[in-house]
Amino acid sequence: MSMNCYVVVVTYSDRFHLLKRVISTVFDQGVVGVVVVDNYSTESSKSNLRHLIKELNVEVIWNDENYGSGYAIKQGLKKLLKNSSCDFIWILDDDNVPEPNALSSLIEY
Repeated sequence: MSMNCYVVVVTYSDRFHLLKRVISTVFDQGVVGVVVVDNYSTESSKSNLRHLIKELNVEVIWNDENYGSGYAIKQGLKKLLKNSSCDFIWILDDDNVPEPNALSSLIEY
């Protein structure tokens, strides 16, 4: 049986270089889609993120201030819970680069 896993990842400030690694890694592991909650990042990071979402199945929630990670995660979860094809949600920060095969290990257990 195939499982549809989505990721919620929170970012802020000038951290696109970290975010990009996380997104690339989770898609390599079979994630179906990513919701990024942008907690008021820099204009440079926002611009880079806008280019990335054109290439991948990434949705972004754009916050006009940094509401903190707890609130941002809640925003991402609410968005994904409306998606009936979502079996698992993996919550990461923009500096949490998963090890290879981390997703398959998580689903197994």
